[in-house]
Amino acid sequence: MIDRYINLLIDRGIIWQGEEEIYKYKLTCFLEKTFTISIMILISLIFRQTISIVMFIVSFFWLRSRMGGFHLDSFKGCFVGTIGTEIVLILLIKYRVVPLIISEILSAIAAVIIFILGASNHPNMNYDKDEYRFNKKYARLIVIVEFSAILFFIGLDVSEIYIQAVEYSIILSAVLLVMAFTMGQHKKVYYS
Repeated sequence: MIDRYINLLIDRGIIWQGEEEIYKYKLTCFLEKTFTISIMILISLIFRQTISIVMFIVSFFWLRSRMGGFHLDSFKGCFVGTIGTEIVLILLIKYRVVPLIISEILSAIAAVIIFILGASNHPNMNYDKDEYRFNKKYARLIVIVEFSAILFFIGLDVSEIYIQAVEYSIILSAVLLVMAFTMGQHKKVYYS
């Protein structure tokens, strides 16, 4: 289906033949992310945790878009991992398994880890030094904004489930970032 759509764009002169692989990759990523987020929202509706999961999704994907982190080898593996993680998060949030003070401490530690490491350079992305520096800078900025939002929510006495949704997004992001570095999914960028 994607190939036919890309070929149609080429035939109509909307994109060039040389851009075919880039557009296939971007369109595939877009469709996979749209499908995954749709299923995540559906599951959140079933568990009646839609607002907290939307907050998690926005926080997590905003940070992950600049930071990167560990990736599974296939969409199927990633999808199953994502949905499994979401269900665990919903249960943690809904039943308040982790006391707020513990999730606050863990998210503060996670924010420091992200601030120190910045971002990963996955071999598939292969950033040059300027792109990598840019992503590290914005990942650090995003984690500061998200952690500040947590502190703001605490100050406003917002419900724990919403605070923990953002906290868990930072914690999960840090775990995936550390996994990328420790499991060989980070390609060193050399600065001259």
